[in-house]
Amino acid sequence: MYELYFDGGTVPNPGVGGGGAVLYKDKIETHAISVFVGENETNNTCEYTGLIKGLELAIENNIKDLKIKGDSQLVIKQMKGEYQVKAENLKTLHQKAKILLNKVQPYELIHVKREFNKRADELATKGINSKKETVELIPEIEETKYKTDYEELTDDNKVFRQPSKYSGKTYKYIRMNYPEYLLEIASKEMGGCKCEYINADFIKYCMDFLKLDIEDT
Repeated sequence: MYELYFDGGTVPNPGVGGGGAVLYKDKIETHAISVFVGENETNNTCEYTGLIKGLELAIENNIKDLKIKGDSQLVIKQMKGEYQVKAENLKTLHQKAKILLNKVQPYELIHVKREFNKRADELATKGINSKKETVELIPEIEETKYKTDYEELTDDNKVFRQPSKYSGKTYKYIRMNYPEYLLEIASKEMGGCKCEYINADFIKYCMDFLKLDIEDT
């Protein structure tokens, strides 16, 4: 179960604004974002921005079925349809957030007290101070159902699963700590080796990095 916490704020109000959001899976932080909103913003526009950025982060990572929590009663109640959106500067943000919500269904909107929203508040403050968008990604390696080469694109966090001494290690770990294995795999591929433990996407991954190394020299 994923939870999304969002927040936003300004110094003063209106003033320099920032927004922040954080995603948790089973109480463990997986993704977070902080963003500078603008020089003359209100707390409410920043709260909405925190929500929007959090939803975008969830969508980018194919995360659905969210519990969405924030300490802005106005934003939560407007998103639930309990309050009308009267301020012109919030109507566009409200509409954008509604569109994004439809992409993470099912979801639940929950109002929480400020003391339970400290991480998102910290990220919003970081946005105020940075005046530029920054994204934090918390590395998370977890066992997932195996997918075929055609169903899953190769990336650094993918786990090498074929029987060998490197089984269970991420591609990035192998690349960073055992670069000689890239050469070993590449030489076997070029030699026409049909060893069953070498899967096609890992060979492509190795060859791509070897190619990059050559082009960079």
